[in-house]
Amino acid sequence: MEKEASKKNPSIVTYTIKVKTNMTATEIADSLSKEKIIDDAAEFEAYMNNHDFSKKIQIGEFVVTNNMTYRQLANTLTH
Repeated sequence: MEKEASKKNPSIVTYTIKVKTNMTATEIADSLSKEKIIDDAAEFEAYMNNHDFSKKIQIGEFVVTNNMTYRQLANTLTH
């Protein structure tokens, strides 16, 4: 039964983003959009800026998926 349910779900896209020193929210949003993690780079960038996440972005490699909310993505990139 679980196998059938998972077949009906759209495929999950997983991406490991490599955040480098001085990388901006714009660059991250563009990268996530290019890899089909988010649909709208400008909207995600605005979310990051409006909630002060863009100032807290951490350097490193982060595994993200296309079914994560903006809040989940932001929390992943800032911890």
